[in-house]
Amino acid sequence: MNEPDYLIESWSTFYSYQLEAQKRYKRVWNIPYIKKLALVFPKIAREKTTILDVGANGNRLGEKISKYVPGIIYKSMDVDPVGDHDYHSLSEIKEKFDIVVFSEVIEHIPFKEGVKTLREIRELIKPGGYLVVSTPNMKHPHRYWGTPDHVTPYSYDCLAGLLMGLGFRIETLYRVHNQPFPQIYIRRWIGVWLHRYLDIDFALSIIAVARLPEQS
Repeated sequence: MNEPDYLIESWSTFYSYQLEAQKRYKRVWNIPYIKKLALVFPKIAREKTTILDVGANGNRLGEKISKYVPGIIYKSMDVDPVGDHDYHSLSEIKEKFDIVVFSEVIEHIPFKEGVKTLREIRELIKPGGYLVVSTPNMKHPHRYWGTPDHVTPYSYDCLAGLLMGLGFRIETLYRVHNQPFPQIYIRRWIGVWLHRYLDIDFALSIIAVARLPEQS
C-alpha cells in the first residue's frame, strides 16, 4: 500500500497524534500496570486465535500465552537464520493473523525503518485484528540506555501516536512491573511522589494494544 510519509516528513502531524494520546494518558503514571506481556492476551484472544510473533527470538511467548489462552495458533518470525521459526522475513508471509506481536524490537531499528516495518506488519493483520507492541519505558532510569544496540527511544505518547497515525485505534496502554513485593511497595507507594518529582518510573516496559478497524 502506497501512502504519504507524513509521519516521517511532517512532525507537526505526528505531534498531533502524540497530543491525542496525552489526552487519554496525561502522564506515564496514569497508565495501568500489568505484570507481564502474556497477561494481555486473555482480554483479546481465545481458542483458535491466530497469533504472529515478529522478532520472536527464543519462541517462548507462544507457550506463555497458551497457559492463559489454550488452543491458540501461534507462529513466529525472526531474522535470525539459526532459530527454529515459521518465517525469517516479513516478505515470506502470505497469510493474515488475528493478532501480531512486536515485542521489544522497535527500539532496535531507526525511526523511518520502524514506520516502514509497522506498515508491513499492518498488512498482515485481519480487519478488526490487534497489534501488540512493547518497548522499554523511557521514564525508567536505565532500562532503555542499558542496552547498547537500542537506537530509537519511544515515549508512551510517541508510540501510541505513531500507531494512531498508521490507522490503528489504541485500545489500552500498560506499564510492565513484575518486581518483588518489597521493591514494588517502596517504588509504587512510598517513593511515588519523589519519583514523580524526578520524572522517573520503574515500570520496565510500555505495552500498546492497538486495533485495526473492522473493515480496512
